[in-house]
Amino acid sequence: MTQALNAKSAPPATRWTLPEVVAPASREEVIARLDRASRQGKLPGFETDPPGDFRVAVFGQPFDRELVATIESVGDGARVRFAPRLRAKAPLVLLLSVVFSLWPGVIFLDALIPSSWGWWPTWTWYFPLVIVPTLLATPALWRKSETAAAAHAREQIAIIARRTGGRVEGEAPGSI
Repeated sequence: MTQALNAKSAPPATRWTLPEVVAPASREEVIARLDRASRQGKLPGFETDPPGDFRVAVFGQPFDRELVATIESVGDGARVRFAPRLRAKAPLVLLLSVVFSLWPGVIFLDALIPSSWGWWPTWTWYFPLVIVPTLLATPALWRKSETAAAAHAREQIAIIARRTGGRVEGEAPGSI
C-alpha cells in the first residue's frame, strides 16, 4: 500500500493491514457521497486530494494519523485503498516540550535547592530525571496510540463503505 498520491502526500510503507472498499459508484460519485457525509459530521477531517483521492482523520490519542485513500476505477465502480500516515504535530510537540522545559526546570530547581547544601550541579541529575522516563514511556504510548488509530481507521473504513454503498474486502480479523 505504498502507492503515491502525489509528491507531497505519498503514504509511507506500513505494517497495518487495512481492508479495501469496493463501491458500485464512480470515482466522482464516491467523492460526492463522502463529501456529503463529511458535511453532516460523519467523516471528520475529510479532504480531497486531486485527482479523486482523499484523506480522513484517524484518532489515536495522542499521536493522530490520517487515512490516505486512493480511488481506482474498476468497471462501473471504484476500489478504494487505504494507508495510514502519521500527523507529525503531536510527536513534535512532545519533543519540543521536553527540550524547551529542560533548562527552565534547572533554573527553577536551582532556586529551590540552596547551593550551600553541597549537591552536584542541578543539571547533572535533572536532565536524566526528565529525559530517561520520557524515553521509557514513549514506546508504550506509541503502541497504545497505534492500536487506537488502527481501530478508528477500521471504523472510518466501515463508514466509507456504508456511505458509498460499497462493501469492505480483505479484512484480516484482529490485524493491525
